[in-house]
Amino acid sequence: MSTYMDKFPLKKTGFAVSALSVAISSISYAQDVPPPIEEVQVFGRLKSGAESLAVERMDQSVAVDIIGIEQISRIGDSDVAAALRRVPGITLVDDKFVYVRGLGERYSSTLLNGAVVPSPDLTRSVIPLDIFPTSIVESLSVQKVYSANMPAHFGGGAVDIRTTGVPDDIVFNLELGLKQNSISRSDFLTYNGDEKWGSDESRALSGGIQSAIDDYRGDISTNNIQNTLQNQTPALSDEAAYAEAQRLNRNIALDIKRDNTITAKDPSQDYSFEGALGNNFDVGKGIEFGIIANTKLERESRNKNITQRKLDNPTEHVTFTKKSTETTNVMGNLAMGLNLNFDNSIETTHIFLRNTEDSAALVDQFGNDGNNPLSSGEGERDSAIRFEEREMRINQIRGSHELGTDTLDLLGWDALRALEGLKFEWYISDSTSTTDLPNETNINSRVFYSLENQEPKSSVFSGKTVADHRFTQLEDELDNEGFKLFYPIETASLAITLSTGLDNWQKNREYKQLQFAIEHDIAINSALFNQDTTQFYSDKNIVNNDNEFSIGTVGSNNESYIATVKNNSIFGNIDATIRDTWRVNLGIRQEAYQQVTLAWDPLAYDHSPLIQNPNAPQSEIEQYFVDAVREEDDTFASLAFTYITNNFWADDFQLRLSFAQTAIRPDMRELSSSAYIDPLTGFSVTGDGQLKSSYLDHIDLRAEWFFSGGDSLTISLFSKDIEDPIEYFQTPAAGGNTALEVVNAESATVAGVELEFMKGLGSLHSTLDPFFTQGNITLLDHELIAGENASSPTNEKRGLQGASDYAVNMIFGFDSPNGEHSATLAYNVFGERLFFAGRLGEPDAMEQPFNSLDLTYSYYPIDQVSVKAKIKNILDGEKSIERDTSSGSVEVFNMEIGRTFSIDVKYSF
Repeated sequence: MSTYMDKFPLKKTGFAVSALSVAISSISYAQDVPPPIEEVQVFGRLKSGAESLAVERMDQSVAVDIIGIEQISRIGDSDVAAALRRVPGITLVDDKFVYVRGLGERYSSTLLNGAVVPSPDLTRSVIPLDIFPTSIVESLSVQKVYSANMPAHFGGGAVDIRTTGVPDDIVFNLELGLKQNSISRSDFLTYNGDEKWGSDESRALSGGIQSAIDDYRGDISTNNIQNTLQNQTPALSDEAAYAEAQRLNRNIALDIKRDNTITAKDPSQDYSFEGALGNNFDVGKGIEFGIIANTKLERESRNKNITQRKLDNPTEHVTFTKKSTETTNVMGNLAMGLNLNFDNSIETTHIFLRNTEDSAALVDQFGNDGNNPLSSGEGERDSAIRFEEREMRINQIRGSHELGTDTLDLLGWDALRALEGLKFEWYISDSTSTTDLPNETNINSRVFYSLENQEPKSSVFSGKTVADHRFTQLEDELDNEGFKLFYPIETASLAITLSTGLDNWQKNREYKQLQFAIEHDIAINSALFNQDTTQFYSDKNIVNNDNEFSIGTVGSNNESYIATVKNNSIFGNIDATIRDTWRVNLGIRQEAYQQVTLAWDPLAYDHSPLIQNPNAPQSEIEQYFVDAVREEDDTFASLAFTYITNNFWADDFQLRLSFAQTAIRPDMRELSSSAYIDPLTGFSVTGDGQLKSSYLDHIDLRAEWFFSGGDSLTISLFSKDIEDPIEYFQTPAAGGNTALEVVNAESATVAGVELEFMKGLGSLHSTLDPFFTQGNITLLDHELIAGENASSPTNEKRGLQGASDYAVNMIFGFDSPNGEHSATLAYNVFGERLFFAGRLGEPDAMEQPFNSLDLTYSYYPIDQVSVKAKIKNILDGEKSIERDTSSGSVEVFNMEIGRTFSIDVKYSF
């Protein structure tokens, strides 16, 4: 098998790392890809779409939940994350990450047309699904029961985003939308940026700073510049060398963008634009060529008002955050397909996604480190500017080839008739994701509050270090190639499909972080402190010798790391159906998994950037690289039984029983021992290079009734046992702050029941023919045993992080008889769930239920035009986290969300 892997050599991650090349050997890998979905022309509304998807669900060898584009469009969800809330057993965290059956985002995986793609998220291996617009989606498949043709990284489930295929005829769509949020109408915080189309090159690390880092070998401090000058010119006096070093150091500071004064304005109007154009062409001799292009541009502005309180004296120790974020989404999609005949086709998909969040925030803290409580009227202020640009570029080509009737007739080889039905499917996927946070700025000052209305009166700079400037870059490259082979065998009473597949994926990551601080030596009573940020950091003030400005690097600079992951697998599967009544699916998957994560210092010029202690003995250095390599070679099995019958209360009935074994492996970031700040929570998180993979045993029982007209009822029971689950636990932190560490707990169990239904109401009374209801309810029981790796947890036994005891999705819909009007009222709620666990007797922090109610109305005046209006979060719910104490519950986190109103007009033919 090594000859197969020789075709896919290890890529470099920015510079040559021989240790990685030696550490990771070449092993083959295989993965199955779900069959390509042909485009379905849907006539009618949600019910007709449900019927076609029900057929696909019944055809699957294991239980799968599917959402089609008609259902997505009906409810008005604009991104994949929001759409997946409608699937049984799925809850959403931070509007980005999917929790399946109560298991955190690490226990879910995302595929794009069956291929593995990298995540642009800085701290998580899973993809934030809000970056995928639903306009390029044909359907979403959620497989919550494992089968061996899937990657073994499988916990709660796997999401396969299946993009729109080439059309059967000419397609032209044009859609314009406007949106407004109730708490984002005024007082929008902003600064002087230069963003265009979701990118701002003016914030990048300048060539002058990078040249200075190279010239002074990673140390741009005044003292090191002085030493460098005197080494180059020994006759230079200490005084002259120091003066010149000061000048050169200040010139470096001048190269950082310092126009960062935060002001308030009225927000820009939210808008979106989408377009699609495609056609299918008859090339001749039965050959067809199809092409379709999609594009989308979306801008929205949001205010977030956040209040955080500490357990010790929550009325006095409090933080108020006012944050304004302008989000830009840019999407381009090009799909092409060539159908040689009914049996042979090739398709390509090319996707570009850019998601940018440009935010300015004023964070006022009182009682930090026990000082300056709210009643003192004086606190600490961080003026924070964060510009995060995430991009994904995905190129895929896939083909399907079958020895069917058309192909056999064309070849004319009678000897091949015995292999009729043999099918070969293959794909190649090349994808890159990048995240860039250029010049993330934090400016420190003192803030003075009015004790009457708790509103800020004024602020003034404080401390010797006023501003920090951080530059962060992440780049993932992922190659995924594979094929699968099917061979059917049929007799009068038996139908068997034998399948096998081979696949390889490899991901290379480079994460780089540099942080600089600009310091000064200005007297605290100086008039300069009355200036705003831009004036204070003006070129004039910085070059003034009296102010003694200087710039230097911050921290140890070992937050950066490089990593490589390879996964090679092969699977075999037998799918047998006996007398159209009993179906058995047995699969075996073998995976060879290898991973290396190495911290590196981008400022280490005098020794290897990978060696943190260059003075250590050679044997210790060698052992460091040996310990950095993780290798696992495992075999996973899956077994599924299905009983199929007709007229058992419903037109079609299926009873499924499944058993499986899988593994969840640590993320690259979590194997790095350096600490990082989670941008979603603000908590400091520390990884652990000794993390072990979690192993899971699954049992699923599912009954499915499919009625005429698209009505359905599904009841599922499931159970999961987890060995060495990977979880976040609190660890000691200074000043009452919250810090987390990633460790292996001892064990965990998850068990639950899911109920899903769709019902047209016309059977109750003829006047109710236009109405229907659809929904799902999940009840969950879950428990985690912390074990010896956790740092003094308050509760040795607790629930899993992010898991809810219940989740409910309900939809009530209306379709007018003439087809001109439709309306949908969608309700979603999840139960209380653990946000983070307490330690040393402190209570757990629990995220409170969020009741989401959305209304969508669509009007179709003519076939080519639709008008859609939506109200989101009608109940005006807020995100809330509470901790229970002996004196009552303390709300430690509250964030306003507001109601959102939108209207979209679409023209298509």
